[in-house]
Amino acid sequence: MDLEFDRLTEANVRRCETHFHPIPKCSLIDWSVAVAGEAGEVLDAVKKVNCGYGKRTEVATEIGDVVVYSDLLCQAVGMSLGAVYKDGGLYRPSPTDLEISMRTMSYWAIKLGIVSGKLCEWAEGWATSHSPPVKNLYATVADILDACDCILRRIGMPGLNDAVQMAFNKVSERIECDIKL
Repeated sequence: MDLEFDRLTEANVRRCETHFHPIPKCSLIDWSVAVAGEAGEVLDAVKKVNCGYGKRTEVATEIGDVVVYSDLLCQAVGMSLGAVYKDGGLYRPSPTDLEISMRTMSYWAIKLGIVSGKLCEWAEGWATSHSPPVKNLYATVADILDACDCILRRIGMPGLNDAVQMAFNKVSERIECDIKL
């Protein structure tokens, strides 16, 4: 995975708190719903590509948005996305190149949708004091990043870092913010 986690986090937190709101203003459920919402947009972009009227760059941009919100969710629980991804790998294996090539882009998009739903369940449990294990957050976020990476690889797009940079900078331009990756 080629994602520059520390660079993303520094710019992401600064932009969120400067141009939107402090990270703690949103609950973990809100951040989880934001990740799931962006995952839904990835599924829509994949459908459009599969049906012949979508662009692969739209898929990449939506994937970048999923990662940006995943980073903000991790910040909301006081963790770094890089550490969560690394530690998540301790709880489950990443997909192999063979597994990625044998599955369709739609398979990985559906997996992204399912896993983002699990993230919302985790946040709901955390918010209602059921205190699900933090390792569940690690594994779920790692699964989200892996699914995003697999989709990009299946459509022959550059890596996750490029998708995140493209999405992040597009939003910065839209809100007239000079914070870019």
